[in-house]
Amino acid sequence: MLIILKKVTISALGLAALLPLAGAEWRVESPLPGILELANDGNQWGGLNPFDVLPCNGSGCIAKKEFPLDKLPAGSLEKADKVYLKLHIGVFDYSTVLDREAPNGLTERFRISFGGGGELVLNTSDPRLPARSATSNRLNDWIEIPIDKSLLLNRDRIAISVAKVDDGDDFIYPSVDRSVENTASSVSRDGGKNWSRDWNREQNQPCGEFMMRLKLADTEEQTASWRVDSPRPGVLELANDNNSWGGLNPFDVLPCNGPGSIAAKVFPLTKLPAGSLEKADKVYLKLHIGVFDYSTVLDREAPNGLTERFRISFGGGGELVLNTSDPRLPARSATSNRLNDWVEIPIDKSLLLNREEISISIAKVDDGDDFIYPSIDRSVKNTASSVSRDGGKSWSRDWNREQNQHCGEFMMRLKLSSVGEQGTAEWTAGNGIVGDPEQLFAYAADEGELFRLELRRHWDESRPLTLAFATEPDAEFSAVDEKGAAVAFTRSGNTLSFNTGVPFAVECRNGRVRSVKASFAPAREWPAARPDMTPEVNAPAGARTGVAPSCRIDNSTAILENEAIRAEFQLAPALALKSLFCAEVNRNILKAADETRIFRIHAGGRTYDARDGKVTSVKPLSNGFQAVVLLEEPGLECTVSVIAERDELRFKLDVVNRGESGADFALAFPHLDGITLSAKPEDDFYLFPFGGGIIGGENCHFRSAYGQNDAWWQMVDLFSRTSGGGVYLRGDDPDASYKFLNLRKGKGVKHPDLYRLCTGTTPGFFESEHHWPHALSEGDYAGMAIDYAERPCAPGVKVTLPDAVIGTHAGSWKAAMQRYADWAAGVWPRQAFPGKLTGQWNYRAGMGLGSPLWKDGKYDTSYQGKHHKRPADIWELCSWWTLSRSLYWKLPFEEIGRFAKDPWVEKVLVWRDPATGEKVLSYALGDYDGYNPQWGGLPAFRQHIRDLKNADQVALLYYDAVLMDASAKNAKMVPEFAVINHQYKCAPAHDVANPTTPPGIVAKFHQYAMCVNAEKFADYTIDDVVRVIEETGADGVRLDEFGGGGHLCFSTMHSHIFSNEGWGNPVLQAVAYITRGIREKLGRSGKEVLLLTEFPGHDMLVSTLDGALCYDGISRRSFARPAQINLLRFYFRNCKLFEIIEDAGDHKPAPWDLWLWNAVGVYNSGEYPDHIRSLLLDNNDAFDLGELEPLVDTVCDGVYANRFTSGRKRIWTLFNATGHTVDRPLLKPEGSGDVHYVELTTGRELALRDGQLSCRMRPQSTIAIAEYPRLLSLKDGKLQVKEMPAGAKLVASDADGRKSVELTSGAPLPDLAGTDRIKLVGADGIVLDIRHRDSL
Repeated sequence: MLIILKKVTISALGLAALLPLAGAEWRVESPLPGILELANDGNQWGGLNPFDVLPCNGSGCIAKKEFPLDKLPAGSLEKADKVYLKLHIGVFDYSTVLDREAPNGLTERFRISFGGGGELVLNTSDPRLPARSATSNRLNDWIEIPIDKSLLLNRDRIAISVAKVDDGDDFIYPSVDRSVENTASSVSRDGGKNWSRDWNREQNQPCGEFMMRLKLADTEEQTASWRVDSPRPGVLELANDNNSWGGLNPFDVLPCNGPGSIAAKVFPLTKLPAGSLEKADKVYLKLHIGVFDYSTVLDREAPNGLTERFRISFGGGGELVLNTSDPRLPARSATSNRLNDWVEIPIDKSLLLNREEISISIAKVDDGDDFIYPSIDRSVKNTASSVSRDGGKSWSRDWNREQNQHCGEFMMRLKLSSVGEQGTAEWTAGNGIVGDPEQLFAYAADEGELFRLELRRHWDESRPLTLAFATEPDAEFSAVDEKGAAVAFTRSGNTLSFNTGVPFAVECRNGRVRSVKASFAPAREWPAARPDMTPEVNAPAGARTGVAPSCRIDNSTAILENEAIRAEFQLAPALALKSLFCAEVNRNILKAADETRIFRIHAGGRTYDARDGKVTSVKPLSNGFQAVVLLEEPGLECTVSVIAERDELRFKLDVVNRGESGADFALAFPHLDGITLSAKPEDDFYLFPFGGGIIGGENCHFRSAYGQNDAWWQMVDLFSRTSGGGVYLRGDDPDASYKFLNLRKGKGVKHPDLYRLCTGTTPGFFESEHHWPHALSEGDYAGMAIDYAERPCAPGVKVTLPDAVIGTHAGSWKAAMQRYADWAAGVWPRQAFPGKLTGQWNYRAGMGLGSPLWKDGKYDTSYQGKHHKRPADIWELCSWWTLSRSLYWKLPFEEIGRFAKDPWVEKVLVWRDPATGEKVLSYALGDYDGYNPQWGGLPAFRQHIRDLKNADQVALLYYDAVLMDASAKNAKMVPEFAVINHQYKCAPAHDVANPTTPPGIVAKFHQYAMCVNAEKFADYTIDDVVRVIEETGADGVRLDEFGGGGHLCFSTMHSHIFSNEGWGNPVLQAVAYITRGIREKLGRSGKEVLLLTEFPGHDMLVSTLDGALCYDGISRRSFARPAQINLLRFYFRNCKLFEIIEDAGDHKPAPWDLWLWNAVGVYNSGEYPDHIRSLLLDNNDAFDLGELEPLVDTVCDGVYANRFTSGRKRIWTLFNATGHTVDRPLLKPEGSGDVHYVELTTGRELALRDGQLSCRMRPQSTIAIAEYPRLLSLKDGKLQVKEMPAGAKLVASDADGRKSVELTSGAPLPDLAGTDRIKLVGADGIVLDIRHRDSL
């Protein structure tokens, strides 16, 4: 403890009152929007000792600092609404030492004086001051003192000093930062007569700078992040969060228990439209919050429940007290398990009237075991939120600083509603929907057999909804929710009342509905409208020039130009991209050029970019330039090269560590921000690589990992529907190195799914603390960037990033995607197309896993043949290797109870070998040989494979190179080639007797995890797969787990093929090395092989594959993807995709809808029903061999179409993503010649009306409309064929294709029951024309 008994007087040097300033050390920081700080300290306080503070007691001791006001940006002081002196200081009541029994408290004063006149006098008891006293024990910290900015105006510099007013026992301790050289601070010990810059000289200690800063606040800029949303007519929301909650962790909530912890937010009421607050009928505080009854942990047998209270306080007076048991609150307790969510609390609007701003805070009333968790949105910068840990005495905007985590904003909003208490809607026969101001009725129609009404969620679901039908008394009613589950209601006559449940569709049968009237309480918020994936795009506003690539360097400017782009770069004193003109959109697309940083580097908790460095040299290149940028503080030298090519700009970056010690840094390059392509932001759209692709125009922030089966290609595109063109950012990286693709548009998002940042939260795969997901800032524009995970860099080492290019295009995203696909095909040659998987749709797997392949003394062939009751085109065989005679980890079968948490083991994987009667384990991996000698060994298995292939089915084998069972012969490769990762955590169900040595060894699914990036093990895998294919004669293998990323391996027992340095994951590069190696080795012997993986991974891996399983439909459902297009299927078609999915969306239709819409295969999760598989096989020439185009035009918003074209037909698959039934024109085919149209899922003829085709579609359903030449007709009861190609035949078949009868042209059409499709089938089995019997 620092103790000062008396005033200290030290002889001073008699320096002049004002000394020359060395202004180079001063800087202007902007820690938040609208905030500027003039500072020259390093924010490094050494703690409470005689040299890192100046002990002041009495007016003689003065601390002074001189501020160079001319360092502030021109006009910033005049523009500032508020100015603060920011002090790092503390006070100490020394009476607690002099009289411990009766200290007199903080009772004195100190002054802040301004050179040229003016002073402030503060009490030492000021609650803003960190104090050590009888009631407090807080050390020095930053405080902010408002000052009159007129004291600073029209001055180049000002001296500000701090001193006690009176003697006494209260000391003030201005803090000193001795990590910097003193250029502006001085001390007087004699009341200002003499001054010293070296006041610690006698103690041989450096002095440093007083930690004083000037802070300027521009309210308009500060509140620029605030916006007023309108979630429905009559409702306004004042918000500055992104509606993006990171989940239940210590940084994305503020745990509050007891009144000491307070979450507060200041709302700028001036942002509300004039008069809106006065006009509002109701005002709500909208909170994202949760509560937790911790007694469920403290006393699991008898938790005491939610029994406590918390308060909401309003600055200026007023509070609400709520119970933690309030049913509106999402709670985790003995009776509930709901995580944080939005709740709305009515408040008295008089608390807000006649105010410019209001602070609203939340805190517990009492201590106890109920915690409240206000949510935090850390996707935005904190400009309005603060936290107190001491009951409101002190506040922090940076409360996570000690954990090196940024804070974000509390998810609190103000909501104003002018929506009435009662809503009505009406439909009448003949007139349709005649009164529905709340837009409740989404669809209402008499469909003949029934009347159907569909509802939007536009009513208050906590209150009753009534539907009064005018129909017959004996009419029958039913209701279902969005998932198809029945919803209960009460019925009085023909009036239905819904008090629980949320009906989506209500149907009436056995009665003609004349009208229906709805009565309900309107919702204060409507579900957000889904993004538009197919905006109508105008013709390009401009055209390319034909200019040859060039670069002109003139003094401090470089201008690069080609036929599509003109870019102007600033070369001194800092490197910057000042303009980017794109020919097709005919404009400079950098609305906010300063937001483009070219590169950004995140090191040591700080972010640097090209503007922070000094350009030390510029070198001309052919059609480009090279600039060397030195970042002095992190000691990194960045060499940026930009080259104009024919119609693209190429960017290159090398980073060298010029410092004396190692540096860990993450970086983003290229960094392009501040982009607008259109006059209005809402006209800018994008394509982003997440799974099969996100296409839309809503405000968003996306980040996906290329190298983790997250992004399948390395390109982002922005395009304008009004300017008719776009710009793309493409990674030109043939090595497919690990990276992240970034896209951000606008401020705030209207749905959480529009904010998706892949941040690496899976332990052992990659770690979030080594990734930097916030390379792009937020503004009224868009940005694109590629960022790379943190990596270490030793002194003198150079890091070279992959090249990247930007280019332009006319039209929508399709031109950019095709350009990218062509580039990828050029650098990674693809497998031949078509192949053995072309035209194959149902893929069944796991044969032999849950029951033996051996039955009644021979291999079981009952599943073979395409007319099996569950027909498959492809079979994948499992457990064909020699079965294990023990459980995992060599445990005897008697210990199977240890695997109770994983019932799959006992229920599926353990059974008796029919040949021996012994118990066996079917899924013990690692030895892919032996071929079960008890079943006849390899010869018998080879014959079984031949039988399967002779049944005209593809024979694949299961192979998993990642897992190694402890009982396998190859387990001798453990631990040498096993994955070592100390951060990996095994799933609890699979953590049974797992090994713990060597430390960090990874086990999953009860087996060792092997490192596929280990060179010797990868080469072994290549050789072993080749051996299996050659020995068995199978068509190919599916390499399970491959393609999904994998574990980071830090083993020192083996070498890695691809560098594991840093935190980028190279596993997919290693997987592609293996698959390419298998192909090359088999290719040398002339053997063809099918290679499939569990995941597509990314485009480089896909180029080596014939097929892959695909979880896009089940794992990437999103509001951002109204229809889950799979662009990999359309642009990388050499790799046949097989979806694995159990259902397909909120309405849970038959699962084939999304499969058919993309025309992908199906793996094991059910299969295409017979009538869908039949239509695919009948039309393989279009669906799998023809020309494909995704997302072609329709004439119905929210209905999306893909087109498949062969030389004989065109087929459109249409998916209804409107959220309700549509019965209207859908398609304008613009066909030519004598053609007709058939809806293939029903076989029904569709008639053109005004050049358009209409059909009724339920929500989330798919139909297929085919255009055929009109070859079949019926004349005088006889079947006529316009032309009969050689080898063609006429058949009548059922919808499933199982029943087929050959017909004769010119003969009467027989009446054959169950055969309603009349087909003309070519010699190759492809349907040339089809007519439903009723349409002839």
